[in-house]
Amino acid sequence: MGVACIAVFLAICRLVQQHCNIVFTPWRSRPFSAKPSSSSLSGFCPMAFIPVTREQHSGKFLLPLSSFAHAAKSAAVEVVLGELAQVTACYPMFFIRQGEGYHLVALLGMKQGENLYVDRAGRWTGLYVPAMLRAYPFTMVPQNGQLSVFYDEASGLLSDKEGEPLFGTGEGEPNGPLARAIKLLTELNLDGERTAKLAKQLADYGLLKAATLKMDRSGQPGEALDGIFAVDEAALGGLGDEAFLGLRRSGALILAHAQMLSLGQLGRLQAEANIRDRDNARLS
Repeated sequence: MGVACIAVFLAICRLVQQHCNIVFTPWRSRPFSAKPSSSSLSGFCPMAFIPVTREQHSGKFLLPLSSFAHAAKSAAVEVVLGELAQVTACYPMFFIRQGEGYHLVALLGMKQGENLYVDRAGRWTGLYVPAMLRAYPFTMVPQNGQLSVFYDEASGLLSDKEGEPLFGTGEGEPNGPLARAIKLLTELNLDGERTAKLAKQLADYGLLKAATLKMDRSGQPGEALDGIFAVDEAALGGLGDEAFLGLRRSGALILAHAQMLSLGQLGRLQAEANIRDRDNARLS
């Protein structure tokens, strides 16, 4: 990417930072807990899930997903490289730190336990549904050294008669919805590993800095969100040629630019919060 394009990116980030009050702060080892702790890429708590097995589920059918109520309290969801174009155009993105690594998340709410893109009826109102939310009610969880498919019993989406069968006849291989879920989750797992690797590369170059985000809400000061990380424009602008080319070759530079550009969606998030507050006031 040319110097002129980089300058445009940095100018956008500077304007957004001034307007939305993004302040870089020292890391205080207090992680942003907008989503439940999870050992998988799904963003859901594994304790609510059971393993899918042929013995237990060969006669089961899956009903279509008609509600996103399961994500109504997820203020953020992990996203991966394969969906950067869609996410960047819809939601602001930040990094969160887990152990020694970093994960990219789309910000869906302005306070803990809030998803501004799921309405009272459980409908998704955003322009794009992140892949991890589309994979529900399935997820992948490490088990005995390998990834296994788990199902959320609380979803109520398994049926004895209606829907698509999870397993086919004959040898009972995964069918329709289960086969599609396995494919999607496998791709997400691989893409998530690559995303985390590139995020770590950005961190190793000193490009990820702890930040605090605070935006006005309905004319009042909003809650401060900290424990998030963003690309530091000063550090990026000060990279030497060798480091810059290394990041470009690996793809990490694309990740950095996407995160910076996504900050332009903070205004949309703020507008959604104002609409939510007006609706709540009208219904109360």
